Amino acid sequence: MYYLCFTEKPKLKSFLNTILMALFFYSVSFGQANSPHTDEEISFRNFMGGVRYAHIVDSEYRKYYRSVKDDDHALVIKGVENFLKKYGFEAVTVGGKEDAPDTYPSLCELTIVTPQWDKENGLIVNLHLSFSSCQGDIIQVPCRKKIPMSKTMEISGDVERSLFRTLGYSKTEFHNSNSLKITQPSTGFSESNLREKFLQEGTENIEGIYECMKPSSTDHKYQIGIVSTEIGYQIIYLNGAKNHRDWNHGEIKGQLTPTASNTIYKSSWKTDSKEEDISDYVNFKDGLMSFVNTPEQPWIKIFPTSHDMKSEPHSGMLTGTGFAVSSDGLIATAYHVIENRKQIIVRGIDGDLNKRYNATVIATDKKNDLAILQIENIHFEELSENPLQISHSTTDLGSDVFVLSYPLTGSMGEDIKLTTGIINAKSGFQGDQTNYQISAAVHPGSSGGPVFSANGALVGIVNSRYQGAESVTYALKSQYLATLLQNSGYSSSNTESKLNTNLTLSAQARKMLPFVFIIESH
Repeated sequence: MYYLCFTEKPKLKSFLNTILMALFFYSVSFGQANSPHTDEEISFRNFMGGVRYAHIVDSEYRKYYRSVKDDDHALVIKGVENFLKKYGFEAVTVGGKEDAPDTYPSLCELTIVTPQWDKENGLIVNLHLSFSSCQGDIIQVPCRKKIPMSKTMEISGDVERSLFRTLGYSKTEFHNSNSLKITQPSTGFSESNLREKFLQEGTENIEGIYECMKPSSTDHKYQIGIVSTEIGYQIIYLNGAKNHRDWNHGEIKGQLTPTASNTIYKSSWKTDSKEEDISDYVNFKDGLMSFVNTPEQPWIKIFPTSHDMKSEPHSGMLTGTGFAVSSDGLIATAYHVIENRKQIIVRGIDGDLNKRYNATVIATDKKNDLAILQIENIHFEELSENPLQISHSTTDLGSDVFVLSYPLTGSMGEDIKLTTGIINAKSGFQGDQTNYQISAAVHPGSSGGPVFSANGALVGIVNSRYQGAESVTYALKSQYLATLLQNSGYSSSNTESKLNTNLTLSAQARKMLPFVFIIESH
């Protein structure tokens, strides 16, 4: 913070003033004035050219503006207000410091003006104004004229005239290049590339894009991104701030750190002026983020949605999971993994992830997000002896299940992943009776992965997950796969035969691992 003082007619007075001027000039990076003035005057003129609104801080505002209208204190403030309005500010407000407007497009276009003066022998003396910038720099301008208090009604006029003689009769015309900037570290994220990141890499717990349900006075609702870090989560500004000119997309808005509860986090936010805000606690529940101190203003998670896992990119490679359903090279997967793709590759046959096999689509059920692929000249001998057991009935609520899939192969590696859970509900998103809701965690790349019961029967096929809550996955019921196979001329085994119910989870998984593959579509 730097201070710069002016005499009634600004002139370079001393070496100390020169140093103060230079420090202020360097710290705020003002441009040059068009006409020749002293160095002190150039700095002040450019500061005035970078602000367009003024707020007068009146320490007695609550007291005097409610009662005594002709008190000399109120008249001094009135004189300052009249001066600033005529001086060229587009808007002038009066109140306490906490009453300063926060709805301007840039808080750096507002200066806080604090008048101070003394009373001595019936005179107002040592009147001066302090102009504060958005960065905390302060310019103090003294008015040397003594103003008599005997003629009470003339005080405001005398103050106004004295300030004009001190500062001139008009301020420098506003230009955006003269306005200061509030700097803040940036992550480099925008809304678009943050969406792309979440689609490609998936999200952890509370990650996503959130929107304030109580919009600001701007045209856009306030939006933030929450991204996982090594120590918690980073809050990233995206858009919607009232002072939107002070914020750039991707700047750090705050931090979230975990507590003993897996849904409550300690938060530290930056205010609109990018100062550190008082810490609060945030609760995440059912896709909503609510502050403990302001529960009436929740934030809703708007991305990724429950169906974004089904969204496919317009170009590039999309990965999913598939599994063998017959000994003669039939593989089932989710339809959205191969939809509108020109080439389909299967990897992982015989445990070899380096070898690629071309596959063709032989049957689809777009409504139920299901597809059957064919690989030529492939024979799964073990499936001839022990066919995949496809359940034709609905699995009970609370039954144990496990999922085998290849999620996020680019970042999590190409080892197959096993996750466990239970049947949470016999219906899916918004009561969809074709799906189960299961608690086994999945990520992008898991689509098309098989869901097995504890005794090794296929009970479902992963097709989506719900982004608004943790560990909520949707899986198409296995009887729809049996129906598609039958309608395509293939038979499916009944789950009642050849199931070994005495095997451990590890042993059941080992039986299935050779028949679960990576699906790449281009």
